[in-house]
Amino acid sequence: MSGSEPNELAQRIAVALEAATGMARAQCEEAAFHLTDWRDDLEALHALYNQPGEYDPGALYEIVQAFLIHAPPHTMRASEILLGWEPENIFRDDDEEPNEA
Repeated sequence: MSGSEPNELAQRIAVALEAATGMARAQCEEAAFHLTDWRDDLEALHALYNQPGEYDPGALYEIVQAFLIHAPPHTMRASEILLGWEPENIFRDDDEEPNEA
């Protein structure tokens, strides 16, 4: 985890994870960090979903791009910590190349 104090949501998640899983507190805190660090991106995406007509195409793309850059690596790491596995892209065909933006 970063050097800053965990926020209240991350702290609550860490406590709940520790109680539910019996995992070490440090692991639960790291997982909670990875589940909350992208909260601002989630809130922006949520606002977009609720009022898509309020965003011009450029602003809409920025919100989507920020979420896609920030959230997946964190959720993947949280999955590794809590579930013991790293998610894979189940939607990509074996011969398909990722889109280069």
